[in-house]
Amino acid sequence: MIVGIDAITIKSDGGVEHLTQILNKLSNHNDIEKIFVWSNYENLKKIDNKKIIKLTNKFINFSNITNFFWRLFAFGYELRKKNCDILLCCSGYFISYSNCKKVLIFQNILPFIQNDLKNKILKILYKFSLNKANGVIFLSKNSESIITKNIKKNIISKVIYHGVDEKYFNTENQNKKLFKDKIKLIYVSTICHYKNQINLIKALFILIKKGYNIELDLVGNINLDFKKEFYTILNTLSLNEKVKLVGQLQKDELVKILKKDHIKIFPSKFETFGISLLESMASSKLILSSNTSAMPEILDDAGLYFDPYVPESIADCIENTIKNNTNHMALKTKAYNKAKNYSWEKCSKETFSFIKFIYEKNFNY
Repeated sequence: MIVGIDAITIKSDGGVEHLTQILNKLSNHNDIEKIFVWSNYENLKKIDNKKIIKLTNKFINFSNITNFFWRLFAFGYELRKKNCDILLCCSGYFISYSNCKKVLIFQNILPFIQNDLKNKILKILYKFSLNKANGVIFLSKNSESIITKNIKKNIISKVIYHGVDEKYFNTENQNKKLFKDKIKLIYVSTICHYKNQINLIKALFILIKKGYNIELDLVGNINLDFKKEFYTILNTLSLNEKVKLVGQLQKDELVKILKKDHIKIFPSKFETFGISLLESMASSKLILSSNTSAMPEILDDAGLYFDPYVPESIADCIENTIKNNTNHMALKTKAYNKAKNYSWEKCSKETFSFIKFIYEKNFNY
């Protein structure tokens, strides 16, 4: 079996982590003759597996436009030239012509939730690809339930959860008590509309007005199209000294921050999986989370929940956490133990086993 992997459009932290981990953790598969991976230069540098044949070109790396047209007109030829039997599409859609079997990985549920122009176009591509694919991998049961409503035919699918890097596992935080005199919240995520930093800042404002000494660290880059709205709210509420933009961190730096005694908050409105949530669980953090999307599926009863659409609900959850610390240690221990159920080795094994299953299956359409 010769496997092709389309990772050409993968750019998000979670997508890149998933790609590199399932390939770097790939154990011996005697039934796989070759694995070709198409992606950009930066992604390919992170793949450290001699069995993987890494491929790129100037069209993939130059711009989204050249990237798109190369996939549309040239990628199918490349797949045939390499004699690929099956293609794993990490972007969730394919636009090239190829007779090889195709497995989609859905890492983005926004096109099935939001109606802006970009997501409307992606939804068309996703629905077309869904109805042509031979198999589909979902990252959570929540994303499976949302996306399968758009499939017109019966399709073979499997939920395969992400893993978590062993570097994040840490039990030091489990016995640490919360210092009520000064509360530090940390949110690790890209800063954009659906990640919901605006409502979190409003909740912070409510608590500061009540007299709480509370600060927020935002770890991640800010989207350019969200920058003006974000800083307008921050300045209007006069919270510039209470909200710190840490920026993007490398994995080792993030591991160090998660070892500190912060409350991890996760107010995102939508998540296909929520890998930073899992990393915080592995770090034995006290976690406050949205009660929507995939978060309750992953965190389960190892955290405290709020309604992400209501700033008052977020504020109440934080305030109740500060006032009542009786079960903090139990929650952190439970989060750590639940994180132990997730591994990249397991994710990699299940992914390539599913690919093999689809490759060997006879389809009669």
